[in-house]
Amino acid sequence: VIEKMITGRVEKFYKENCLVDQAFVKDGNMNVAEYVAKVAKELGGKIEITGFVRFESGEGIEKKADDFAAEVASMVKQDRICDTKGPGGALRDLFRTSF
Repeated sequence: VIEKMITGRVEKFYKENCLVDQAFVKDGNMNVAEYVAKVAKELGGKIEITGFVRFESGEGIEKKADDFAAEVASMVKQDRICDTKGPGGALRDLFRTSF
């Protein structure tokens, strides 16, 4: 019983951590090794995976932290916002200078 548990855990580890044992993204019914073999057979040659890049969902996407109040305060200090243009003039200047 313990032998089967260990075998199952090792297989699960390889399935999650080895590229060729992972499920193929576009077709979850086969793993990467099976897909590579299928494509190699269709092309009539040999395909060998020599390298890969791992991407994780959301990786590399950092959200810019904006502090709107500090931005407005700095514009007021720089005298970039003025109310001399009538209703909404200050907001027009703010949005014009923000982009």
